Amino acid sequence: MTDWEVRVQTPSGAWKTVAKVRNNTAASRSSTFAPVTATKVRIVALDSVNHDYARIREVEAYLT
Repeated sequence: MTDWEVRVQTPSGAWKTVAKVRNNTAASRSSTFAPVTATKVRIVALDSVNHDYARIREVEAYLT
């Protein structure tokens, strides 16, 4: 993916963007962000190299 956002849903139900990546050219890239209180995590694929699919190799989320 070249462009994506990581969003979390807060306990109030609102979605908050916690990480944004634009114009990525690396084969592997991490999105890290400060700890947040959330009930859900969403990764939004906005664009890819060929503009036809997105691939996520691994997702890690931790309960703190």
